[in-house]
Amino acid sequence: MLSKEEVLSNSDFWEMIAPQARREYESRNAVYTLMVEVTSQCAGSCSFCFSSSTTSLDHAVIPTEKVLQLLDEAHRLEIQEFVCTGGDALAHPDWMDMVRYAKEKGMSVFLGTSMLISKNVARQICQLGVDLMCAHIDSIRQDVYNKVHKNPKTLEKKIKGYQNMLEAGFPPERMIPLVTLTKPVIETIEETIDWYVDDMRAKAIALISLKGEGFGKELKYLEPGMSEFKRAYEYRAKKLGPEWLRLGTCDLGKYFCKTHICIHTNGQVAPCNIQREVGVGNIYQESLEDIVEKHRDHLLFNFEIKGVCGHCEHNDLCIGCRANSYYYTGSLQHSDPKCFLNPKNTEEYCYQEARVGK
Repeated sequence: MLSKEEVLSNSDFWEMIAPQARREYESRNAVYTLMVEVTSQCAGSCSFCFSSSTTSLDHAVIPTEKVLQLLDEAHRLEIQEFVCTGGDALAHPDWMDMVRYAKEKGMSVFLGTSMLISKNVARQICQLGVDLMCAHIDSIRQDVYNKVHKNPKTLEKKIKGYQNMLEAGFPPERMIPLVTLTKPVIETIEETIDWYVDDMRAKAIALISLKGEGFGKELKYLEPGMSEFKRAYEYRAKKLGPEWLRLGTCDLGKYFCKTHICIHTNGQVAPCNIQREVGVGNIYQESLEDIVEKHRDHLLFNFEIKGVCGHCEHNDLCIGCRANSYYYTGSLQHSDPKCFLNPKNTEEYCYQEARVGK
């Protein structure tokens, strides 16, 4: 494990996890990133989806005019980054207008998609100047992929979409692969990480624990144990560098979690896109500016973190996953019960029964 001084000397890692601008925003309890779920629609077919988790054919959409209004408010709040996501952001008919408007406002743009991207759309994304993208492919092994997805055909299409982006000129280091860790996926996690790093030239990989939200509430049998989590995170560190172990399961790090807010498709404003039950205001009832002003500390996790996470040697970079804390303990303030760095955490820690079915 690297010391704090050694992490500081690794400029690539530090710039990715704790860039100076984001640290400055965190120091004054300000919002750096606005994440907007512009639609719940997605064809990615993930069986554990927390956003498009409905059997209905109807999908929630935030109207284009409302998104543009939010970007105006974000500009007044001096927000620097717009995460346009869903669902699949590309399923919104006016996603290009939103990206273009955010860029005109001087914001960087992070695009969240299913990676079902044609050559033409890949060119459009590059031409718009999108700064970052997420590539959610949990496994490149068809048999493993089939265990956690409803449509097996989407794997080949996602891989092709990823290739289309790189062929269109999108920088590989600006693509952030994402893997949701389930028991089947971890069985071949080394192969998946090797593919991302060696073949797709990724410089970072987000490993996200399965959450008890959306369809995930019914899939406890897919939940990995602590040793399985450790296996995945340690292999990522082997490929990308030992400094990655200092993040535990808080995969984007303290400075992202404490400087971003999310707006769900129903208009609720929450601290995180995975926390769908802790919204504190609705954009259809109040302005974003008023909501942020009234609920700033809640939205930016500006409160005491209890237990091991509160005094962990790594809490200069990590505060533990607050969503894990909420879904497993019922509180945003407790230690992350899924972190393999916490010696008090047990091998098997199932979802809190009180949350299942809510």
